[in-house]
Amino acid sequence: MIAAANTPGAKTAAEQTCEANLYIGELDLQRAAKADATSLFEAATASCPPDYIESFTAKAELKALGVNP
Repeated sequence: MIAAANTPGAKTAAEQTCEANLYIGELDLQRAAKADATSLFEAATASCPPDYIESFTAKAELKALGVNP
């Protein structure tokens, strides 16, 4: 999914990678892979535009995991 998100066009690739990081992190969290989920939520927080719902969600998930976003 991450590789597919890297489409031509810097803005589109960055936005899609941000989204992929969050949603794969959610899947990892459901599979109890908290360390992997945390890494992906941190990546989403770093790469998502601040006004994206994915940015807010990643920060909320990190907070729920006890990590300061």
